[in-house]
Amino acid sequence: MSWCGGLLDHGTGELVVLPKNLTVNKERYHELLAEHMEDCFTACQSEIFQQDGAPAHTARLVSSWFEWVGVDYNRDWPGNSPDLSPTGNIWALMKRRLRGRDTSTVPQLVAQLQDIWAHLDPSLLQNLALSVPKYLQSYRKKKGYPTKY
Repeated sequence: MSWCGGLLDHGTGELVVLPKNLTVNKERYHELLAEHMEDCFTACQSEIFQQDGAPAHTARLVSSWFEWVGVDYNRDWPGNSPDLSPTGNIWALMKRRLRGRDTSTVPQLVAQLQDIWAHLDPSLLQNLALSVPKYLQSYRKKKGYPTKY
């Protein structure tokens, strides 16, 4: 199971849970953005869209679409850099909140994840967004090696 979701400093966008074994190539990623994130992009024009440097994220098809929609996005993010992304903290929190909930089937798990996602505290999201410069500074200081984050 994979996911696609929007975190804003004042709340969450839609959480989209993708079927197991679905490969996210540049075409599928473009489709996901157009179907599920375009409204979010329109609502937060002053924000910068952060994604990692996975090939599907950096494909010409996707970057051209971002430019067409008018989305300011990061262009030079490392491909596998969990220390730099606030989503790692969000997933750890969501895993803790899943404890004790009924997740015995995939639809129940998806429903629980979407409920937790929809009720994330905006102040937490704002703090995470504001902490990104600290992540980057620590990353630079460690020259790309793991950080305390």
